[in-house]
Amino acid sequence: MTLPPLRITSEGQSWAMAASEEMARCLREAIDARGGASVALTGGRAAAILYENLARMPYLENVDWSRVSFFWGDERCVPPDSEDSNYGMAQATLLAGLPARGPVHRIPGERGAAAAEGYARTLREVAMTVADEPPNLDLVLLGMGADGHVASLFPDTPDLETERRWVVATRAPSPPVERISLSLRVLNAARRVLFLVAGESKAEALSRVLEPGSVPGQTLPAALVRPSGGSVLWIVDRPAAAMLKRK
Repeated sequence: MTLPPLRITSEGQSWAMAASEEMARCLREAIDARGGASVALTGGRAAAILYENLARMPYLENVDWSRVSFFWGDERCVPPDSEDSNYGMAQATLLAGLPARGPVHRIPGERGAAAAEGYARTLREVAMTVADEPPNLDLVLLGMGADGHVASLFPDTPDLETERRWVVATRAPSPPVERISLSLRVLNAARRVLFLVAGESKAEALSRVLEPGSVPGQTLPAALVRPSGGSVLWIVDRPAAAMLKRK
């Protein structure tokens, strides 16, 4: 089994700089190649640090944010002004600070489970995909929970097995329980996936995902993200990488 590329950094600003540089590079390359870039944002504390960094120089100038279309990998079923909203966090830390930006396609989590079907329609309309082929998002950002979940796809749930749906309504083990998430089918259609992992609480799950067999247990959702025609890069800090053999 080929292991995905891994970049290990020091904590804090070193991690944020590495993640910012990689994200900015991916967006610039997509814009150069196709005239625009599509990115699915993620939630979580690590993502908030990244977004705050991107809302400063030099990234305000070296990325043409007016050509970037924003999507979300998942959302909690809360209003957009809730402190639990992934959209609200991205708006406060990144989007509000951009001098110009492309279209923002948030998941309307306040609609509850009905938002899943609606967001799938949004993806179809914006991406103008052929037949039932999922969109090839240029970049998908993903965090990883201490239980190995990605987006709002959790271990031991039927949501991991869907073969046709693009967006699913899910339930989390902790509040806010009701969630909306892109399916593995859409995540694995991305051109690039960037995993953002920081903190010692992620060390065991990271070892299980990146070094299968090193720690016994079930296959975690993060290990199922394997884009068929794209690439994956993990940017992790040293505490998260503490249990890895390759460093």
